[in-house]
Amino acid sequence: MKTFNIFIIFLLVLFVSCRKEFEKPRWDAGILAPLIKTKLGIGDIIKDSVIQKNPDNSLKIVNRELLYSMTLDSLLNLSKQNFPEYNTSKKLSELKLDSKTFSHKITLKELAEQPGNERLNDYLEQKDGPVPAISDINLPPIALPTGLFFREADIKEGKLEITVNNGFPFTIDSVNFKLTNGSGNNIYYDEVFKNLLSNGSDNRSTDLAGKKVEGNIMNAYVLNMATVAAGNIAYMDPNSVITVTITISDVKVNSANAIFPAQNVIDDSNYVYLVGMKDVKLTEAKLRSGNVRVEVTSTAQDNIYFTYDIPGARDNAGTRFRIEDVVPPNQSGKPFVKEYDLSGYVLSLKGMNSKGEIRDTTYNAFFNKITGRIEYTGRLIFLSLTDSMSVKISMENMVPEYVRGYLGKDSVYQTGTASIDLFKKITGGELKFDGTTTLGIKIENGIGVSGFVDVSSIKGNRPGTSSVEIKDISTVIAPAIETPLQSVHSTLSLGEKSKDLLNMMPHTIDYKVQAFANKDVDFSPQNTNQFAYYGSPLNIFLDMEVPLNILANKLQLSDTIEFLTKEMETSVKSGYLNIIAENGFPISANLKLYFLDADKKLIDSLISPESIKPAPVNAGKAVGKSQNIIRYNLSSENSIQNILHSKYMVFKAVFDTQPAGEYYKIYSDYELDVTISGNVNVTIE
Repeated sequence: MKTFNIFIIFLLVLFVSCRKEFEKPRWDAGILAPLIKTKLGIGDIIKDSVIQKNPDNSLKIVNRELLYSMTLDSLLNLSKQNFPEYNTSKKLSELKLDSKTFSHKITLKELAEQPGNERLNDYLEQKDGPVPAISDINLPPIALPTGLFFREADIKEGKLEITVNNGFPFTIDSVNFKLTNGSGNNIYYDEVFKNLLSNGSDNRSTDLAGKKVEGNIMNAYVLNMATVAAGNIAYMDPNSVITVTITISDVKVNSANAIFPAQNVIDDSNYVYLVGMKDVKLTEAKLRSGNVRVEVTSTAQDNIYFTYDIPGARDNAGTRFRIEDVVPPNQSGKPFVKEYDLSGYVLSLKGMNSKGEIRDTTYNAFFNKITGRIEYTGRLIFLSLTDSMSVKISMENMVPEYVRGYLGKDSVYQTGTASIDLFKKITGGELKFDGTTTLGIKIENGIGVSGFVDVSSIKGNRPGTSSVEIKDISTVIAPAIETPLQSVHSTLSLGEKSKDLLNMMPHTIDYKVQAFANKDVDFSPQNTNQFAYYGSPLNIFLDMEVPLNILANKLQLSDTIEFLTKEMETSVKSGYLNIIAENGFPISANLKLYFLDADKKLIDSLISPESIKPAPVNAGKAVGKSQNIIRYNLSSENSIQNILHSKYMVFKAVFDTQPAGEYYKIYSDYELDVTISGNVNVTIE
C-alpha cells in the first residue's frame, strides 16, 4: 500500500528588519525540502486484496469473479401469481330455528267454570256416582307466546307435534284441537282426537313445510269436547288436569324474523391448485413471507363469524393456520378487508384435508375450508336464504424460505460481461506469469437439483490487446446436500489457453453460460425430494490461483495523487527535483512525473531517461535494495511555477525484469521507497 506524506512544500525564512517606509525589502533564499515520500508495493501493480502469502512469504494471486448466479426465485418464481385468487359468493345454505315446546294444563274445575259447561260443574266432587255423557265442552283460546321465538317465518321444513294427556277421571270420546295465528286468519293445525282414556295420552304431528307464520302469539283451541258416560266414578276430582303440549321442531326457514340459534350458515371447502408451475411438482413450501388477504361482503343483518382454515399449513409449533374473525353487517357498502401473516408456516402441497389425510398423487395443491357462522344473541333479526356472503381470498407477498418436490426441467441462458479490476492500474506493457497456474470455472451448487453447466464462451478483453477466447466447456453438477445445507462444488478447467487469458491482463470478461436443471431427470414420485432454499444459489465463478512468478516487459503503472502546494509570492530563479529511490524489487523502473491543475489538465511534466536499478539478486531472490538518485532539472521559471501551483501529480512507472526474459518470484517484503525533494533558489519580496 502507498502512504503519502507531505513534509514541507517550501520552507520560507521570513526576515523582518528595520526599514524605511519607502523601501520594499528583497532577499534571495535557497530552499531545500522533501516534498513526497511514498512506498510502492506489489499491491500498487495488482489489487492487493487478492494477494496472499505462501509459507515461504512468496506471493500469489487468489481471485474469484462471479459470472452468473441462479437463486430460488429465478429457478422457481413461486409468488402471488402462482396462487389463484379464490372468489365465491355463497348464499346462506340453511337457517335453523331452535325447537320450542309450549305446554298448557287445564283443571277440571277450570273447564267446568267456562260458560256453557254448567252440566260438567254439577258433577264436581261427586263420589261413587255415575256421570253421563256430556258434549259441547269448549275452552277460550290459549295464547302461546311464539313472539319470543319468531315474529314471522317462511318455513322451508319443520314439524308440529301435539300431545294430549287426559288426567280427568273419565274418558274423552272426542276433542278438536286447532292452532292458528293471533287473528285466527291462518290455521296451522286442525284435528280431532278420539277416545282419550282416563290417564291416557295421544300424540299427533303434522308437516309445517310451506307454512308462513306471523305475529307475536299463536292461539291453541280446545273445542267440542265430548265425554263418555261412566257408570260409577269414585271421585270427580276438580283438580285433575288435561295437559296439551305443542312442540315445534326441526324447523328450517327460507326467511324469518327470529331469534336464531348458533349455526353455520356457510360451509365451503375445496382444493386450491397452484398455476403456472409447468412440470414442477411441489410437495412442500416454507414461507419466508406472505399474507392471506381476506375480503368479505355480507348482506346479513347480523354478524357473521368467519373462519378460514388451511389444515396443511403448520407453524413451528405444529399449529395449523386458522383465522377467525367477525364480519359485521354491511351497512356502509364497504367490504370487510383484513390480512393475516403466513410467515414461517410450512405449507403441505399434497392436498392435506381437515382430517390430516394426504392424497399421494396430489402435488402443487392445498385444501382450504371457509365457514360463516352466526351466534346466538337473544335478539330478533331478519335472515333469509337469499342473504349471501361474497368472499375473495388472495395470497400476497409470497416468498418461500424453501421449496421441496420435483423442481422441473429448466434452463437459463445467460450472457454478460464481468469487470476484472485486478490489473486496472496497469496501463501498458506486459506482465507474464510462470509456474503452476489454476484458472477455471468453479460451480457452487446450493440447490438440491442435479444439473449441467455449458460454458460456450469465455473471452478476455483489454483495450489495445487482442482478445483471448476459450470455447465449449461443460460439466455435470451434483445437487446440494440438505442436512445441514451444504453447497456442492464442481470445477471446469479452462485448459491450455488459461495462461494466455491471464497474461493478457483482461479488464473485462465476456461470457456465455447455459445452466440446466434436471437435464436428464424426469419426474417420478421417487425424485420429489429435490429442494431449493432462499439465499442458497447456484453460482458460477471464474477462479484463479496464480503464483506471482512474473516477467515484466515495459509494464506501465499509472497512479494519480494529490500534490498539496501553497501558492507563494516568490520569484523562482533556478532549481531541481531529486528522486531518491531504494528498490527492493528485482525489477528496474523508469519514472515519469506529470503535473495537473485543479481540473486535472496537464500543465507540465518531468521525464528523465535514467532508470531505477533493480535490487541485487541471489539465487533468484532479491537481497537488499538498490540505491538510486535521479535529478530532474527545473529548467525555467515558468516550469517551476507550474509545478509549484499544480494540484495533482501523476506517477507513471515502467517496469522491466532484468535481465530481460527472466521470471522472478515476488515476496511480501519487496518494496520500492521513493522520496521526492525540491531544491530551488527564490527571490522573496
